[in-house]
Amino acid sequence: EGPVMFKRGSVYYVLFGLSCCACTGGSNILVHTSSDPLGTYTFLGDIGTAPDGTYVTRAQQSCIASVTGDDGTVQHIWVGNAWGTAPDKCYNHDLLSWFPLTFNNSTILPLKWQDTVTFSVL
Repeated sequence: EGPVMFKRGSVYYVLFGLSCCACTGGSNILVHTSSDPLGTYTFLGDIGTAPDGTYVTRAQQSCIASVTGDDGTVQHIWVGNAWGTAPDKCYNHDLLSWFPLTFNNSTILPLKWQDTVTFSVL
């Protein structure tokens, strides 16, 4: 559900979840990588499920936003729809969740909940 693809350096990433079609609890985030956009892809793991089995983002993946910071580096930001958060219950009014991705070489580290996130962009 909610697949996204992006490139960082020479590595292509495909992320998607196995659950959550407009659910309120969120979803896992499975990461696959390849050196070629057409594959073959290698499964690297789930970055969206906490050790207790809950979903860290409490949202369904929507996109990866790649923005250039004021220091010139590119930051990849996981964006998800936090379904059921709008006071009027209209899906188009629901909030978005934003999680900066952290990398160790080509591996994306597991996401951790943050109450606030600050971006410094050009």
